[in-house]
Amino acid sequence: MTSDGIKPILSFPHRLTLPNERDCQVVTLRFYLHNVELKHEGRLVWASADTHYLFDSGVASRLEIPLSISASTPVDEISFVIGVDSALQVNGAHAGVLDPSQGMYWTWQSSYN
Repeated sequence: MTSDGIKPILSFPHRLTLPNERDCQVVTLRFYLHNVELKHEGRLVWASADTHYLFDSGVASRLEIPLSISASTPVDEISFVIGVDSALQVNGAHAGVLDPSQGMYWTWQSSYN
């Protein structure tokens, strides 16, 4: 438990009690990140370009972002966007992590889910 009373989820499935006293079980956690930027003293040291990353609690290889910088590069700030950009969303199905067969990506135009 952190100093502010937040208990981190370290493994799945994970049981928790909601504020209304109801029990809940988190089985899977998946989300997209994009526009990842690492900075040091306000200067950009690495950016992910247009790449989207699918984080998936059930797949160990999808819990990391491969970085093309040295481990000794100082970083004191990270920023990112969670989700898929709306401009990309209207273009239908895509490849890679945005391929609907990955179990996450969905668009109104493609009817995939």
